[in-house]
Amino acid sequence: MSVGLAALASAGGGLLQTYGNWKSNLADIKGMERESLVKESTAQEIRYRSEINQMAIKKTGQIIKGEQITQIAGSGRGISASFAILEQTARDIANEVVNEKRQSEYAANVAEAEAINLRQQAKQGKKAAVLDLFGGLLSTGGKTASAMPGGKRG
Repeated sequence: MSVGLAALASAGGGLLQTYGNWKSNLADIKGMERESLVKESTAQEIRYRSEINQMAIKKTGQIIKGEQITQIAGSGRGISASFAILEQTARDIANEVVNEKRQSEYAANVAEAEAINLRQQAKQGKKAAVLDLFGGLLSTGGKTASAMPGGKRG
């Protein structure tokens, strides 16, 4: 194969490799961007489901308190002991609601932080992809020029 043909083949191969790297980098970036959207959606869903869970906890608590009132009324216990039981039940329900909210808020915040991190990685990935593209083009051009008749060999 002549030197000119070899240089052309080298240039073509280098350009194809550079283009392949560029497309691969773009695919990685798109994946990060999509994943960040999924994480944001997950955070919203966690908060939404937490509200539903909190309402369910409160409703269950009301049922329990109603059953306790019925039991107390039928037991003939003193009123002060009855109020203590109902107050403890109310505190337990309130604590369960707070714990549900805390756990879900933590999970939602983690998902949001992951989304932010993925967006930042995608942004940096775009910069790196551009540098990789230009580096590949320059490298291919330099190798091709060296391989051409009259080019420097090194």
